Amino acid sequence: MEVQICLGVAGVVSALLLAIVNGANNAANIIGTAVGSRALGLRHALTLAAVFDLLGSLTFGYFITKTFMSGIVNVGLYGRYEVTLIALISLLSATVWVIVATRLKIPISIIQAVIGGLLGAGLISRGLEAINWLIIAIIAISWFVVPAASTGIAYVTTKLVVKAKKYKELFGAALISTFLITALPIFLLASSLFNIVLSVTYSVVIGVLSTVMFYAYFVMRVRNLDVRRKRNLLTKYLATYAVVTSAFIHGAQNVGTSAGPLLLMLTSLSPELGGLPLIKFMVIALCALGIALGIGLWGYSVVGTIGEQITSLTRLTAFTAQLSMFITLIILSRLGIPTSTVLAIVGGVTGVGLAKGIKAINIRTLARLMAMWIMTIPIVALISIALYLVMYPYLLP
Repeated sequence: MEVQICLGVAGVVSALLLAIVNGANNAANIIGTAVGSRALGLRHALTLAAVFDLLGSLTFGYFITKTFMSGIVNVGLYGRYEVTLIALISLLSATVWVIVATRLKIPISIIQAVIGGLLGAGLISRGLEAINWLIIAIIAISWFVVPAASTGIAYVTTKLVVKAKKYKELFGAALISTFLITALPIFLLASSLFNIVLSVTYSVVIGVLSTVMFYAYFVMRVRNLDVRRKRNLLTKYLATYAVVTSAFIHGAQNVGTSAGPLLLMLTSLSPELGGLPLIKFMVIALCALGIALGIGLWGYSVVGTIGEQITSLTRLTAFTAQLSMFITLIILSRLGIPTSTVLAIVGGVTGVGLAKGIKAINIRTLARLMAMWIMTIPIVALISIALYLVMYPYLLP
């Protein structure tokens, strides 16, 4: 019982710590483009990001959490204490590397870090058979598909937005975006509860209502303004959309990196307790609050890297970069496929740069980000192996 309590407490603390540094490091993916384009102030952007990251975690977070609970390591090969140890080590090893990257002001993929931790502990404990290689292959394919898709979407939308010289054309794009970013997540969420007809109906109705509400509010807000001020306010709203959607999708994708291993630990230590829906919700909520706390308190530390150093951004191009990330990742989140938000937003910003011309991209910054991305899994796996060798003799009865 004493070992169970110690492991349980260590798991909660480790998951919460990883969630906090996750928010601090990945805030750049969420607000970097909006702050870099001067559309939003840092404090305002961080507050919006924390709130909508929490919302995304609570609504879509469980799909990714399930993958981290049992999809990567073949837990059936282990006893309950060793499963708990592997989950704990994955949290600790990922946390160490994320702290280092955050100190270096480099945003990295926390999903990759946790996968690296699970891979290292699994391989050192049971060898190749410990890993579900089909899931790893699917995730690895997404690491190539995501940046390519995000770059392509950002390139096309940036070209279209740049051509929207007239205020009415830009307002039309804002209305379409309002419908899309409302209807798409509603449809994906409803599809897990209802049939396709009801899912489409709910998503379209809510999307239309949201669009009408935005239209009415904005028209009232700008009725006494000239066209230049109308356009300026509209671009600010689009940049706000970018923060909201990116925060939502970050929560959906990333809360599972902390909640998944922690739920795996709790389920292994007490199957009756860990299997309760209320406990699952509480764990996801705890980790979501940790991410929101990290965003709010330390999210400023790596914002400039993505927001300013890859390519210069306007409010409109900030919006197209973030929108590309949202569209790319919301579908993968519903499918339970964890992938890199870093790759998605870097792809989006790169697409903006390509739309302006290859010379607009800071290749050096892009190369530094890619280098850290490539290094993450092997380095975290090595940290995980070292922790396993040190902790195994002391923590297992």
